[in-house]
Amino acid sequence: MLQKHLKIAVLLLILLVPLTISGILRNGKQFHMLSKGNYFFEQTRRRADIASISISFPDGHTVTIEKKDDFWRIAEADDYFASFAKINALTSLIRNTVIYRADPIRKNDAVFSDRTKHIVITSKDTLGGIVDKATIAIQSNTDEKTAIAAKSDIIGQTTVSKQGSNASGTVYGTVQPQKKPYYYATLNNDGFLYQLTGDFALSPNVMDWVQMPLFAWDGKQIKRIKTDNFEVYRRFPAEELRSAESGETQPHIQGLISNFWYLGADEIKHAANFKTENYKKAKHFDITLLNGIIYRVDIYNHSDEYWLSVRLGREGLVNSDSVKRLQESSLLYDGWFFKINSDKGKIISGYVL
Repeated sequence: MLQKHLKIAVLLLILLVPLTISGILRNGKQFHMLSKGNYFFEQTRRRADIASISISFPDGHTVTIEKKDDFWRIAEADDYFASFAKINALTSLIRNTVIYRADPIRKNDAVFSDRTKHIVITSKDTLGGIVDKATIAIQSNTDEKTAIAAKSDIIGQTTVSKQGSNASGTVYGTVQPQKKPYYYATLNNDGFLYQLTGDFALSPNVMDWVQMPLFAWDGKQIKRIKTDNFEVYRRFPAEELRSAESGETQPHIQGLISNFWYLGADEIKHAANFKTENYKKAKHFDITLLNGIIYRVDIYNHSDEYWLSVRLGREGLVNSDSVKRLQESSLLYDGWFFKINSDKGKIISGYVL
């Protein structure tokens, strides 16, 4: 009797093993089919309480974007304001990254070996809980700002024509094959390896993520520049800037203005973390624009370091657009100190007519 039961058990086992394997394969295939075309950061994109997104890079740098007082700020820049363009690009990446395929992770998968460089994107809610943690594999590259896809497929090769001015009237050319990048990734340790479509060429430079430049105006917008030792002015846009003392035009002043134009920062500190007593005030500028806004700029120097602070003011009567711009821009300057390029700092602080 016992022998009969053993035979039945063995027979059932023989029948169940293929069914089990078939079920596993079917479920794996079903998961792949259901995942394809789905959004990768599904949890993050549907949450309204995302409070921070951190990006860790292979070189050890980390950029952390945190929402504070209804503004996105950069933690590594002393909580200075994040670039609107960068935030828009990052949120678009999170919202639009699509799964191309998904497969169970194999043991010792070469895509995620110790030799593979990768970035880690982690989103958290207001309570500090992790919503998504994604590890995206990239290959090394001479340009650290450019991530190369671990795998590509060829879109195709096309022959195009355009009208020309030669006798035949038509010029033929060939478009080189283009590669559509895919990135390998894991998500929340769920046991699957994903292949994604998206652009993960994210910059590890913290200053690329802050709201810059410091000054976006050019020389034609300047009405007056007044410093400790000279003053230049113009009465209307078409007039050249001239010395307030001699009345002579000062074309060389453009050299100073060009160093202010689109000036960026190498480091940012809040006033609470910057000790002015450790620096010498090297120069003061009052730069008045034709719209009536005044930029009061102080340059601080110690050794080869140059920092500046900015306070905004206005002339007596300005239009409503200037008032609005003044209010909005003041947030970017009040209580902040900006470390600038030392060569530009020397030129700006040492400039004389």
